[in-house]
Amino acid sequence: MSRFISSAFKAIPFTLLSAAGTTAGAVDFLVTTEKDQFDGQCNAHCSLRDAVQAANEFPGADRILLGAATYVLDRAAPDENGIPLEEDDNLNGDLDIRDELVIQGLGEARTEIRGEALNDRIVEVRPDAKLTLARLKISGGAGHINGGALENHGEAILNRVTLSDNQALARRADDPGNGGAIANFGTLGIFSSMLVNNEAKAGEDTGYGGALFNQGDVFVRDTLFRDGRANNVWGESGSGGAIYNVGRVDIARSTFIGNWVGEFGRGGTLVNDRAGVVKLTNTTFSDNVAISPVIVNEQPNQAGTPSLELVNVTVVDNIGIGVYNGGRLRIRNSLIAGNWDEMGEYTYPCWNSGNRYRYEAIGLVLGNGGGNCSADRYVEERYTLTRLVHPLTAFDERTYVHALRYNSMALDAGIGSCTSHDQRRRPRPRDGDGDGVAVCDLGAYERARP
Repeated sequence: MSRFISSAFKAIPFTLLSAAGTTAGAVDFLVTTEKDQFDGQCNAHCSLRDAVQAANEFPGADRILLGAATYVLDRAAPDENGIPLEEDDNLNGDLDIRDELVIQGLGEARTEIRGEALNDRIVEVRPDAKLTLARLKISGGAGHINGGALENHGEAILNRVTLSDNQALARRADDPGNGGAIANFGTLGIFSSMLVNNEAKAGEDTGYGGALFNQGDVFVRDTLFRDGRANNVWGESGSGGAIYNVGRVDIARSTFIGNWVGEFGRGGTLVNDRAGVVKLTNTTFSDNVAISPVIVNEQPNQAGTPSLELVNVTVVDNIGIGVYNGGRLRIRNSLIAGNWDEMGEYTYPCWNSGNRYRYEAIGLVLGNGGGNCSADRYVEERYTLTRLVHPLTAFDERTYVHALRYNSMALDAGIGSCTSHDQRRRPRPRDGDGDGVAVCDLGAYERARP
Protein backbone atom coordinates (compact mmCIF):
# COMPACT_ATOMS: atom_id res chain seq x y z
CA MET A 1 0.00 0.00 0.00
CA SER A 2 1.24 3.45 -0.81
CA ARG A 3 2.70 5.19 2.22
CA PHE A 4 0.89 8.47 1.53
CA ILE A 5 -2.43 6.65 1.76
CA SER A 6 -1.84 4.02 4.43
CA SER A 7 -0.30 6.36 7.01
CA ALA A 8 -3.31 8.65 6.84
CA PHE A 9 -5.68 5.85 7.79
CA LYS A 10 -3.76 4.50 10.79
CA ALA A 11 -5.23 7.08 13.12
CA ILE A 12 -8.88 6.60 12.18
CA PRO A 13 -10.80 5.41 15.28
CA PHE A 14 -12.63 2.59 13.54
CA THR A 15 -12.89 0.37 16.63
CA LEU A 16 -16.43 1.71 16.74
CA LEU A 17 -17.27 0.48 13.30
CA SER A 18 -18.21 -3.16 13.77
CA ALA A 19 -21.42 -4.70 12.47
CA ALA A 20 -24.42 -3.30 14.25
CA GLY A 21 -26.23 -5.46 16.74
CA THR A 22 -27.68 -5.40 20.22
CA THR A 23 -25.79 -3.63 22.97
CA ALA A 24 -25.01 -5.51 26.16
CA GLY A 25 -27.01 -4.18 29.08
CA ALA A 26 -29.11 -1.93 26.86
CA VAL A 27 -32.49 -0.59 27.93
CA ASP A 28 -35.07 -1.34 25.23
CA PHE A 29 -37.74 1.19 24.29
CA LEU A 30 -40.66 -0.18 22.28
CA VAL A 31 -42.36 2.32 19.98
CA THR A 32 -46.14 1.82 20.02
CA THR A 33 -47.41 4.44 17.57
CA GLU A 34 -46.44 5.50 14.07
CA LYS A 35 -47.54 9.09 14.70
CA ASP A 36 -45.08 11.89 15.44
CA GLN A 37 -46.38 12.80 18.88
CA PHE A 38 -44.36 14.08 21.81
CA ASP A 39 -44.67 14.24 25.58
CA GLY A 40 -41.15 13.03 26.36
CA GLN A 41 -42.42 9.84 28.02
CA CYS A 42 -42.01 6.32 26.65
CA ASN A 43 -44.62 4.21 28.42
CA ALA A 44 -47.73 2.43 27.13
CA HIS A 45 -47.97 5.19 24.54
CA CYS A 46 -44.57 5.86 22.97
CA SER A 47 -43.73 7.58 19.70
CA LEU A 48 -40.32 7.40 18.06
CA ARG A 49 -39.68 10.98 19.15
CA ASP A 50 -40.66 10.11 22.74
CA ALA A 51 -38.36 7.10 22.69
CA VAL A 52 -35.37 9.12 21.49
CA GLN A 53 -35.89 11.75 24.17
CA ALA A 54 -36.31 9.09 26.88
CA ALA A 55 -33.13 7.35 25.73
CA ASN A 56 -31.24 10.65 25.87
CA GLU A 57 -32.26 11.08 29.50
CA PHE A 58 -31.39 7.49 30.47
CA PRO A 59 -27.57 7.28 30.82
CA GLY A 60 -25.73 4.57 28.92
CA ALA A 61 -26.46 2.45 25.88
CA ASP A 62 -30.13 2.05 24.90
CA ARG A 63 -32.08 0.51 22.06
CA ILE A 64 -35.28 1.55 20.26
CA LEU A 65 -37.19 -1.27 18.59
CA LEU A 66 -39.35 -0.47 15.57
CA GLY A 67 -41.95 -2.72 14.00
CA ALA A 68 -43.05 -3.31 10.43
CA ALA A 69 -44.46 0.16 9.82
CA THR A 70 -43.79 3.62 8.38
CA TYR A 71 -42.99 6.16 11.09
CA VAL A 72 -43.80 9.60 9.71
CA LEU A 73 -42.05 12.63 11.21
CA ASP A 74 -44.07 15.79 10.62
CA ARG A 75 -43.54 18.06 13.64
CA ALA A 76 -42.11 20.92 11.60
CA ALA A 77 -41.23 24.25 13.15
CA PRO A 78 -39.72 26.54 10.51
CA ASP A 79 -39.10 30.20 11.14
CA GLU A 80 -40.62 32.95 9.00
CA ASN A 81 -38.04 32.22 6.26
CA GLY A 82 -38.85 28.52 6.14
CA ILE A 83 -35.60 27.56 7.91
CA PRO A 84 -35.92 24.89 10.65
CA LEU A 85 -35.58 26.20 14.18
CA GLU A 86 -32.53 24.72 15.90
CA GLU A 87 -33.32 22.92 19.15
CA ASP A 88 -31.85 19.71 20.59
CA ASP A 89 -34.64 18.42 22.85
CA ASN A 90 -36.75 16.65 20.20
CA LEU A 91 -39.61 19.11 20.46
CA ASN A 92 -39.84 19.34 16.69
CA GLY A 93 -37.87 18.83 13.50
CA ASP A 94 -35.07 16.29 13.45
CA LEU A 95 -34.46 13.59 16.06
CA ASP A 96 -31.62 14.73 18.32
CA ILE A 97 -29.30 11.98 19.61
CA ARG A 98 -27.31 13.01 22.71
CA ASP A 99 -26.33 9.63 24.22
CA GLU A 100 -25.54 6.09 22.98
CA LEU A 101 -28.43 4.58 21.03
CA VAL A 102 -29.39 1.81 18.61
CA ILE A 103 -32.52 2.27 16.45
CA GLN A 104 -33.39 -1.11 14.95
CA GLY A 105 -36.11 -2.11 12.50
CA LEU A 106 -37.26 -5.35 10.90
CA GLY A 107 -35.71 -4.77 7.48
CA GLU A 108 -35.38 -2.04 4.87
CA ALA A 109 -38.55 -3.17 3.09
CA ARG A 110 -40.59 -3.34 6.31
CA THR A 111 -39.49 -0.48 8.57
CA GLU A 112 -39.29 3.11 7.33
CA ILE A 113 -38.72 6.49 8.98
CA ARG A 114 -40.07 9.16 6.66
CA GLY A 115 -39.95 12.92 6.76
CA GLU A 116 -43.28 14.30 5.59
CA ALA A 117 -43.66 18.08 5.61
CA LEU A 118 -40.95 17.95 8.28
CA ASN A 119 -38.89 20.67 6.60
CA ASP A 120 -35.80 19.24 8.30
CA ARG A 121 -33.36 16.35 8.21
CA ILE A 122 -34.38 13.13 9.97
CA VAL A 123 -31.61 12.63 12.55
CA GLU A 124 -28.81 14.68 14.11
CA VAL A 125 -26.08 13.04 16.21
CA ARG A 126 -24.61 15.51 18.67
CA PRO A 127 -20.91 15.58 19.65
CA ASP A 128 -19.92 12.69 21.99
CA ALA A 129 -23.10 10.78 21.10
CA LYS A 130 -23.20 7.39 19.36
CA LEU A 131 -25.92 6.12 17.04
CA THR A 132 -26.43 2.80 15.27
CA LEU A 133 -29.17 2.52 12.64
CA ALA A 134 -29.95 -1.05 11.60
CA ARG A 135 -32.37 -2.80 9.24
CA LEU A 136 -34.53 0.14 8.20
CA LYS A 137 -35.13 2.79 5.55
CA ILE A 138 -34.95 6.57 5.94
CA SER A 139 -36.55 8.78 3.31
CA GLY A 140 -37.99 12.23 2.71
CA GLY A 141 -35.56 14.24 4.81
CA ALA A 142 -34.96 17.88 3.83
CA GLY A 143 -32.08 19.24 5.88
CA HIS A 144 -31.10 22.90 5.79
CA ILE A 145 -27.53 23.02 4.38
CA ASN A 146 -26.15 19.90 6.14
CA GLY A 147 -27.48 16.38 5.62
CA GLY A 148 -30.86 15.46 4.19
CA ALA A 149 -31.24 12.35 6.36
CA LEU A 150 -28.38 12.49 8.88
CA GLU A 151 -26.02 15.12 10.27
CA ASN A 152 -23.34 13.43 12.36
CA HIS A 153 -21.02 15.18 14.82
CA GLY A 154 -20.36 12.09 16.95
CA GLU A 155 -20.13 8.42 16.00
CA ALA A 156 -22.63 6.73 13.70
CA ILE A 157 -23.06 3.29 12.13
CA LEU A 158 -25.47 2.32 9.35
CA ASN A 159 -25.94 -1.43 8.91
CA ARG A 160 -28.41 -2.63 6.27
CA VAL A 161 -29.96 0.79 5.92
CA THR A 162 -31.47 2.43 2.84
CA LEU A 163 -31.29 6.21 2.59
CA SER A 164 -33.44 7.37 -0.31
CA ASP A 165 -35.08 10.54 -1.62
CA ASN A 166 -33.45 12.89 0.86
CA GLN A 167 -32.22 16.43 0.16
CA ALA A 168 -29.76 18.86 1.69
CA LEU A 169 -31.29 22.18 0.71
CA ALA A 170 -30.21 25.79 0.75
CA ARG A 171 -33.13 27.96 1.79
CA ARG A 172 -31.14 31.15 1.18
CA ALA A 173 -29.55 32.10 -2.13
CA ASP A 174 -25.97 32.18 -0.86
CA ASP A 175 -26.06 28.88 1.08
CA PRO A 176 -24.52 25.58 -0.08
CA GLY A 177 -26.16 22.17 0.20
CA ASN A 178 -23.91 19.60 1.90
CA GLY A 179 -24.64 15.86 1.74
CA GLY A 180 -27.97 14.92 0.19
CA ALA A 181 -28.24 11.95 2.54
CA ILE A 182 -25.44 12.47 5.09
CA ALA A 183 -23.24 15.31 6.28
CA ASN A 184 -20.49 13.79 8.42
CA PHE A 185 -18.25 15.76 10.77
CA GLY A 186 -17.44 12.84 13.10
CA THR A 187 -16.84 9.11 12.61
CA LEU A 188 -19.15 7.19 10.30
CA GLY A 189 -19.41 3.55 9.25
CA ILE A 190 -21.69 2.37 6.43
CA PHE A 191 -22.18 -1.38 5.95
CA SER A 192 -24.34 -3.32 3.46
CA SER A 193 -26.46 -0.25 2.75
CA MET A 194 -27.93 1.72 -0.16
CA LEU A 195 -27.85 5.49 -0.73
CA VAL A 196 -30.26 6.09 -3.60
CA ASN A 197 -31.75 9.20 -5.25
CA ASN A 198 -30.42 11.75 -2.78
CA GLU A 199 -29.58 15.35 -3.68
CA ALA A 200 -27.36 18.15 -2.44
CA LYS A 201 -28.95 21.31 -3.80
CA ALA A 202 -27.49 24.75 -3.18
CA GLY A 203 -29.02 28.15 -3.76
CA GLU A 204 -26.74 30.08 -6.08
CA ASP A 205 -23.70 28.41 -4.50
CA THR A 206 -22.59 24.77 -5.00
CA GLY A 207 -24.12 21.48 -3.89
CA TYR A 208 -21.50 19.24 -2.27
CA GLY A 209 -21.94 15.46 -2.18
CA GLY A 210 -25.21 14.16 -3.60
CA ALA A 211 -25.18 11.30 -1.10
CA LEU A 212 -22.38 12.14 1.34
CA PHE A 213 -20.47 15.23 2.45
CA ASN A 214 -17.51 14.27 4.63
CA GLN A 215 -15.35 16.41 6.87
CA GLY A 216 -14.56 13.57 9.28
CA ASP A 217 -13.71 9.86 8.99
CA VAL A 218 -15.79 7.43 6.90
CA PHE A 219 -15.53 3.66 6.48
CA VAL A 220 -17.77 2.01 3.82
CA ARG A 221 -18.23 -1.64 2.89
CA ASP A 222 -20.66 -3.44 0.53
CA THR A 223 -22.73 -0.36 -0.26
CA LEU A 224 -24.52 1.04 -3.32
CA PHE A 225 -24.39 4.75 -4.21
CA ARG A 226 -26.98 5.29 -6.93
CA ASP A 227 -28.59 8.30 -8.64
CA GLY A 228 -27.05 10.91 -6.36
CA ARG A 229 -27.10 14.53 -7.55
CA ALA A 230 -25.13 17.64 -6.62
CA ASN A 231 -26.21 20.93 -8.18
CA ASN A 232 -27.74 24.33 -7.46
CA VAL A 233 -31.05 26.00 -8.24
CA TRP A 234 -29.82 26.73 -11.77
CA GLY A 235 -28.70 23.13 -12.34
CA GLU A 236 -25.22 24.32 -13.24
CA SER A 237 -22.89 23.77 -10.28
CA GLY A 238 -22.17 20.73 -8.13
CA SER A 239 -19.21 18.94 -6.60
CA GLY A 240 -19.34 15.17 -6.15
CA GLY A 241 -22.53 13.55 -7.45
CA ALA A 242 -22.18 10.87 -4.78
CA ILE A 243 -19.39 12.00 -2.42
CA TYR A 244 -17.56 15.21 -1.59
CA ASN A 245 -14.64 14.67 0.77
CA VAL A 246 -12.26 16.88 2.71
CA GLY A 247 -11.69 14.29 5.45
CA ARG A 248 -10.73 10.60 5.23
CA VAL A 249 -12.70 7.92 3.40
CA ASP A 250 -12.06 4.17 3.00
CA ILE A 251 -14.47 2.39 0.60
CA ALA A 252 -14.42 -1.27 -0.46
CA ARG A 253 -16.72 -3.71 -2.27
CA SER A 254 -19.08 -0.94 -3.32
CA THR A 255 -20.80 0.36 -6.46
CA PHE A 256 -21.40 3.84 -7.89
CA ILE A 257 -24.09 4.04 -10.60
CA GLY A 258 -26.04 6.89 -12.17
CA ASN A 259 -24.63 9.74 -10.10
CA TRP A 260 -24.23 13.19 -11.67
CA VAL A 261 -23.46 16.87 -11.14
CA GLY A 262 -24.78 20.12 -12.63
CA GLU A 263 -23.64 21.29 -16.05
CA PHE A 264 -20.52 23.13 -14.88
CA GLY A 265 -19.90 20.97 -11.83
CA ARG A 266 -17.04 18.55 -11.19
CA GLY A 267 -16.83 14.94 -10.13
CA GLY A 268 -19.82 12.97 -11.37
CA THR A 269 -19.32 10.56 -8.48
CA LEU A 270 -16.47 11.68 -6.24
CA VAL A 271 -14.50 14.82 -5.43
CA ASN A 272 -11.54 14.53 -3.05
CA ASP A 273 -10.60 18.08 -2.11
CA ARG A 274 -8.17 20.08 0.05
CA ALA A 275 -6.11 17.62 2.15
CA GLY A 276 -8.66 14.81 1.79
CA VAL A 277 -7.59 11.15 1.76
CA VAL A 278 -9.58 8.50 -0.13
CA LYS A 279 -8.89 4.80 -0.66
CA LEU A 280 -11.08 2.79 -3.05
CA THR A 281 -10.80 -1.02 -3.21
CA ASN A 282 -12.76 -3.60 -5.23
CA THR A 283 -15.25 -0.95 -6.33
CA THR A 284 -17.09 -0.28 -9.61
CA PHE A 285 -17.97 3.09 -11.20
CA SER A 286 -20.35 2.88 -14.16
CA ASP A 287 -23.08 4.94 -15.86
CA ASN A 288 -22.21 8.10 -13.93
CA VAL A 289 -22.44 11.50 -15.65
CA ALA A 290 -20.30 14.63 -15.65
CA ILE A 291 -19.11 17.01 -18.33
CA SER A 292 -16.09 17.19 -16.03
CA PRO A 293 -14.32 13.99 -14.83
CA VAL A 294 -16.16 11.23 -12.98
CA ILE A 295 -13.55 10.99 -10.20
CA VAL A 296 -11.71 14.19 -9.22
CA ASN A 297 -8.68 14.43 -6.95
CA GLU A 298 -7.65 18.09 -6.70
CA GLN A 299 -7.74 21.20 -4.53
CA PRO A 300 -8.46 24.25 -6.69
CA ASN A 301 -7.81 27.41 -4.69
CA GLN A 302 -7.73 25.41 -1.45
CA ALA A 303 -4.95 24.59 1.02
CA GLY A 304 -3.52 21.07 1.23
CA THR A 305 -2.88 18.25 -1.21
CA PRO A 306 -5.50 15.50 -1.64
CA SER A 307 -4.46 11.83 -1.82
CA LEU A 308 -6.37 9.14 -3.73
CA GLU A 309 -5.62 5.42 -4.09
CA LEU A 310 -7.46 2.97 -6.38
CA VAL A 311 -6.89 -0.76 -5.82
CA ASN A 312 -8.71 -3.22 -8.10
CA VAL A 313 -11.18 -0.58 -9.21
CA THR A 314 -13.26 -0.61 -12.41
CA VAL A 315 -14.15 2.74 -14.05
CA VAL A 316 -16.04 1.83 -17.24
CA ASP A 317 -18.87 3.23 -19.38
CA ASN A 318 -19.34 6.61 -17.71
CA ILE A 319 -19.93 10.01 -19.31
CA GLY A 320 -16.87 12.10 -18.46
CA ILE A 321 -13.12 11.65 -18.10
CA GLY A 322 -12.55 8.63 -15.89
CA VAL A 323 -10.07 10.03 -13.34
CA TYR A 324 -8.57 13.51 -12.98
CA ASN A 325 -5.58 14.14 -10.72
CA GLY A 326 -4.41 17.42 -9.25
CA GLY A 327 -2.90 15.92 -6.10
CA ARG A 328 -1.38 12.54 -5.26
CA LEU A 329 -2.83 9.56 -7.12
CA ARG A 330 -1.86 5.89 -7.00
CA ILE A 331 -3.62 3.24 -9.09
CA ARG A 332 -3.05 -0.51 -8.73
CA ASN A 333 -4.46 -3.42 -10.75
CA SER A 334 -7.41 -1.43 -12.11
CA LEU A 335 -9.39 -0.79 -15.31
CA ILE A 336 -10.24 2.68 -16.68
CA ALA A 337 -11.69 2.50 -20.19
CA GLY A 338 -14.73 3.02 -22.39
CA ASN A 339 -15.79 6.37 -20.95
CA TRP A 340 -17.57 8.95 -23.11
CA ASP A 341 -17.95 12.69 -23.47
CA GLU A 342 -21.33 14.45 -23.69
CA MET A 343 -21.23 14.20 -27.50
CA GLY A 344 -21.01 10.42 -27.46
CA GLU A 345 -17.32 10.29 -28.38
CA TYR A 346 -14.76 8.41 -26.33
CA THR A 347 -12.89 10.68 -23.94
CA TYR A 348 -9.70 10.64 -21.92
CA PRO A 349 -9.62 7.75 -19.46
CA CYS A 350 -7.24 9.61 -17.14
CA TRP A 351 -5.63 13.04 -16.89
CA ASN A 352 -2.78 14.17 -14.63
CA SER A 353 -2.51 17.95 -14.21
CA GLY A 354 1.28 18.19 -14.38
CA ASN A 355 4.68 17.23 -13.03
CA ARG A 356 4.10 18.99 -9.72
CA TYR A 357 1.47 16.35 -8.92
CA ARG A 358 2.29 12.76 -8.03
CA TYR A 359 0.98 9.96 -10.23
CA GLU A 360 1.80 6.24 -9.93
CA ALA A 361 0.23 3.31 -11.79
CA ILE A 362 1.00 -0.40 -11.41
CA GLY A 363 -1.03 -3.04 -13.23
CA LEU A 364 -3.33 -0.59 -15.02
CA VAL A 365 -5.35 -1.04 -18.22
CA LEU A 366 -6.33 2.27 -19.80
CA GLY A 367 -8.43 3.04 -22.81
CA ASN A 368 -6.47 4.52 -25.69
CA GLY A 369 -8.67 7.60 -25.98
CA GLY A 370 -5.92 10.02 -25.01
CA GLY A 371 -4.91 11.72 -21.81
CA ASN A 372 -1.48 11.83 -20.26
CA CYS A 373 -1.55 9.03 -17.67
CA SER A 374 0.79 6.09 -18.16
CA ALA A 375 -0.37 2.47 -17.96
CA ASP A 376 0.91 -1.08 -18.38
CA ARG A 377 -1.63 -1.99 -21.06
CA TYR A 378 -4.03 -0.17 -23.35
CA VAL A 379 -7.33 -1.29 -24.85
CA GLU A 380 -8.99 0.24 -27.89
CA GLU A 381 -11.89 2.16 -26.38
CA ARG A 382 -14.53 0.76 -28.75
CA TYR A 383 -13.72 -2.78 -27.63
CA THR A 384 -14.13 -2.11 -23.90
CA LEU A 385 -17.57 -3.75 -23.66
CA THR A 386 -16.97 -6.43 -26.28
CA ARG A 387 -13.45 -7.69 -25.54
CA LEU A 388 -12.46 -6.42 -22.10
CA VAL A 389 -15.58 -6.60 -19.90
CA HIS A 390 -19.26 -7.48 -20.12
CA PRO A 391 -21.93 -4.77 -19.69
CA LEU A 392 -22.87 -3.92 -16.13
CA THR A 393 -24.89 -6.62 -14.36
CA ALA A 394 -26.34 -7.02 -10.86
CA PHE A 395 -24.78 -9.59 -8.56
CA ASP A 396 -27.22 -8.66 -5.78
CA GLU A 397 -29.25 -5.56 -4.92
CA ARG A 398 -26.19 -3.67 -3.65
CA THR A 399 -23.48 -5.06 -5.93
CA TYR A 400 -23.10 -4.40 -9.66
CA VAL A 401 -20.08 -5.57 -11.67
CA HIS A 402 -18.48 -5.53 -15.10
CA ALA A 403 -17.51 -9.20 -15.37
CA LEU A 404 -14.33 -9.91 -17.32
CA ARG A 405 -14.73 -11.52 -20.72
CA TYR A 406 -13.12 -14.76 -21.79
CA ASN A 407 -9.61 -13.94 -23.02
CA SER A 408 -9.81 -10.38 -21.63
CA MET A 409 -6.40 -8.73 -21.34
CA ALA A 410 -7.27 -8.09 -17.67
CA LEU A 411 -7.27 -11.81 -16.81
CA ASP A 412 -4.34 -12.85 -14.59
CA ALA A 413 -2.66 -9.52 -15.35
CA GLY A 414 -2.23 -8.26 -11.79
CA ILE A 415 1.16 -7.05 -10.65
CA GLY A 416 2.38 -7.65 -7.12
CA SER A 417 0.15 -8.48 -4.19
CA CYS A 418 -3.61 -8.15 -4.33
CA THR A 419 -6.64 -8.27 -2.09
CA SER A 420 -7.82 -11.67 -0.83
CA HIS A 421 -11.24 -11.32 -2.49
CA ASP A 422 -13.06 -9.29 -5.16
CA GLN A 423 -16.10 -7.00 -5.04
CA ARG A 424 -18.43 -10.00 -4.67
CA ARG A 425 -16.30 -11.47 -1.84
CA ARG A 426 -15.10 -14.20 -4.21
CA PRO A 427 -11.52 -15.32 -3.48
CA ARG A 428 -8.44 -13.88 -5.20
CA PRO A 429 -6.30 -14.95 -6.97
CA ARG A 430 -7.90 -17.51 -9.30
CA ASP A 431 -6.59 -19.00 -12.52
CA GLY A 432 -8.54 -17.08 -15.13
CA ASP A 433 -6.56 -17.88 -18.27
CA GLY A 434 -6.16 -21.62 -17.77
CA ASP A 435 -2.37 -21.77 -17.60
CA GLY A 436 -2.40 -23.49 -14.21
CA VAL A 437 -1.10 -20.43 -12.34
CA ALA A 438 -3.44 -18.29 -10.25
CA VAL A 439 -2.74 -14.57 -10.68
CA CYS A 440 -5.04 -11.73 -9.69
CA ASP A 441 -7.17 -10.08 -12.37
CA LEU A 442 -7.39 -6.34 -12.93
CA GLY A 443 -10.43 -4.43 -11.78
CA ALA A 444 -13.09 -5.21 -9.19
CA TYR A 445 -14.06 -8.61 -10.65
CA GLU A 446 -12.05 -11.86 -10.36
CA ARG A 447 -12.85 -14.46 -13.00
CA ALA A 448 -12.28 -18.18 -12.60
CA ARG A 449 -11.35 -20.39 -15.52
CA PRO A 450 -14.52 -21.27 -17.53
